Amino acid sequence: MSKGLKILIWAVSVIVVLALLLVAGIKVFFPAEKVQQMIVENLQKSLNRPVTVKSASVSIWGGIGLKMDSLVVQNQPGYASDEFFALEKLDVKLKLWPLISGNFEFSKIMLDGLTANLERSEQGKLNFENLGQHEEQEVEATKGATTIPFLFDKLIVEDSRLNFYDDSSGYTFSFDGMSLNTELTKNGFEEAYYARGKFGIAKIIISNPEKQLEFPHLTLDADLYMRLNIKTEILEIEKIDMQLADIKGQLDGKLTSIMHDPACDLAFRTKRFSVDQLLSLLPPDLSPTVNNLKGSGDMFTTASVSGPITNPGELDVSGKVSFERVVLSSPKVDGDFAVETGEINLKQKAANLLFENCTFAGEPFSLKVFVKDIIEPVVNADLSMSINLRSFKNYSEGINELSGRVYGKLNITSDLKNRSSTVIDGGIVLEDLLLSHVDLTQRIEEIDMELEFSQRDVGLVHMEADIGSSKFGVEGNMKDIIPFMADPEANKYEPAIDFSLNADYLNLDELQEMMPLDTSKIKKPAMALAEGDTSTVTAEVEAESLPSFTAKGKLRIDKGTYSKVEFENFTGSLDYRDNILHLANMNADLYEGKARGEAIVDYEDFQNPEFQIDFNADNIQINSFLSRLTPLDDVLFGKAQMTSSFSGVMGDPSQVLDSLTANGKATMNDGKIENLPVIEKLADQLGFKTFEQKSIRNLNNAFQVENGRIKFDSFSMNIGNTDWNIEGSAGFNGSLDYTVAIQMDRGTLGGSDALSELKSLLGGGGGKVTIPVKISGSYNDPKFSVDRSKLKESADKKIKEEGKKLLDNLFKKN
Repeated sequence: MSKGLKILIWAVSVIVVLALLLVAGIKVFFPAEKVQQMIVENLQKSLNRPVTVKSASVSIWGGIGLKMDSLVVQNQPGYASDEFFALEKLDVKLKLWPLISGNFEFSKIMLDGLTANLERSEQGKLNFENLGQHEEQEVEATKGATTIPFLFDKLIVEDSRLNFYDDSSGYTFSFDGMSLNTELTKNGFEEAYYARGKFGIAKIIISNPEKQLEFPHLTLDADLYMRLNIKTEILEIEKIDMQLADIKGQLDGKLTSIMHDPACDLAFRTKRFSVDQLLSLLPPDLSPTVNNLKGSGDMFTTASVSGPITNPGELDVSGKVSFERVVLSSPKVDGDFAVETGEINLKQKAANLLFENCTFAGEPFSLKVFVKDIIEPVVNADLSMSINLRSFKNYSEGINELSGRVYGKLNITSDLKNRSSTVIDGGIVLEDLLLSHVDLTQRIEEIDMELEFSQRDVGLVHMEADIGSSKFGVEGNMKDIIPFMADPEANKYEPAIDFSLNADYLNLDELQEMMPLDTSKIKKPAMALAEGDTSTVTAEVEAESLPSFTAKGKLRIDKGTYSKVEFENFTGSLDYRDNILHLANMNADLYEGKARGEAIVDYEDFQNPEFQIDFNADNIQINSFLSRLTPLDDVLFGKAQMTSSFSGVMGDPSQVLDSLTANGKATMNDGKIENLPVIEKLADQLGFKTFEQKSIRNLNNAFQVENGRIKFDSFSMNIGNTDWNIEGSAGFNGSLDYTVAIQMDRGTLGGSDALSELKSLLGGGGGKVTIPVKISGSYNDPKFSVDRSKLKESADKKIKEEGKKLLDNLFKKN
């Protein structure tokens, strides 16, 4: 055996022994439990967050290796997510020989199932701001560098996800299916390192508590080519080729002084792409309005950013999105939106959108938007338009007819973080609006309206409307209505409305069907998916109260109908404040007479508003009044005077009657009774000969309403040659509970032996007799019986007993 061979065998043996000793040493000094403990302790100290590791181990075959399973870094308290960082698997291989010379070179770094949860709290604090810092630490800037800490042949990231939670807005942005495959190499002849690789995102998801939007086609692929010069501290981005779905772009530039005061000079640009390609990026379930859009024309974007990275406020940021011959169309709109040229510009923190000399359905359209600060945006917009509403006749399946025109000019300024600062100047005119919709119970025949906007106020120059059978006009002013509408919950402004209403005819029953009084449940969109969206996604919410505002107005109605009551020549005034609606100085011709009074509606409990009405009436037709409140329809006729007070809870007619309470007094000198089964049947039972004369004289009645019944106190009237005294009540459902004392001359009695015998047993002085009757049952099926409590107390016992028998026989047919 040669000496050289012996030396070689010896050297190999030494290496094998050293390798075995190294393996043995690793196994002895770095068992899995100790490795796991070291990782947890060091990560918790460096990250300043709780850390857990399911398992960790070190190996030496193929290079020194580290494997970990289920590494979790906990979030700090006060954030929605429990985990800040989670990694299912980590596999690292460190080259042995470079390690001997003090260099860290990895043959592979592989991360599988990485999830990072970045979060901004409701107070605006980020969960990674103090990463790795303790409260007592002061972080100093790095003092130069001569090399980067390590090299790697392969860095692989698979099946990973990055989430960003914004607790203040409720939105979550997720990049799912992230992957990275790159390598870092060193040029031996220069102090330069090269990075090349690929980066990708499989899916982008945007969600909030009410809806999740997925962008399955919004995949991102990027090829990275970068060069780092250590001595000059310059990272040159030769190019990063990116493709977002079918849209291609490129980023290049450089980062300077990366070890001390990093600064950037970057440029981004896309290749020309079509509007149709842009629309294809939208999720398929965004909204029917947006998803049905079709487009043509070209777009391209450019952007640049330069300046110090450590102070983003000093960065010079600019960009531009250009539009050329863009046309957007929708199958639901009869007409295209056409832009010959348009652009969106970004400069520093300001931005503007310029769509001038555009057309919509062949009509001129112009929109200019200027944003002062995109971080805390203050927006100023100029809008000029002329729109033929017939273009939207197919916008909703429920539209049967739609025509008219809207035109005007508006200037709008708003601080979007303080929406109640919104002011508007300009004017809008609506002409000849005609609308028939399946959800509207009445057809809007025509509406003409002109609005003038002045900062926070809106002037209703005039509005004339024909809706159903109603024809009316309104004019007035609305103070502070614009900031209130922009942010109703801010409670910074209380609108004050002053108006006058003049109507040729006003059918309040029809209008109430269009805007029902029962507003305890209001339907509204679950979320604003897109402007103009007509999807049927709704959420029912309970309205707690009316918004805070004041209103006053003057009312004049030539003819009208309310609760099926017709009235004429109505005048009055309206005042609303502090949830109380007061209608005062009301005068009207109704029930063929005249009425005057006032009404108060309390909306403190918006779901159950209470009302109080006090009125006096002269010469009203009593039949019309009773027909409204009772089953007595076309029964009692005559002119009456009435003083009354009504109160109850507003709602549908049955709710009103159930809650109604009232008291009042009615008098009538002459009248007549017709078509009343109660009277007809009673006359037949009594065998009255002269009862065909149903005229009424000297009716004088005090009444009360409660618990669904009308109660009459000592109701007195004259019918023919008889005097009637009635006490009791009638229900709105037609039920009867009356006691009646009928007084008449003895000579009018007849028709039965029982009545003839009553002549000697009943009656008062002057040849009068009194027949006491109790009435029950209903209007159409009355029941009669003897009211024994009304028999004369002065009669002796025998006469009483005989009278009872006679009266019992009188009504035995019941």
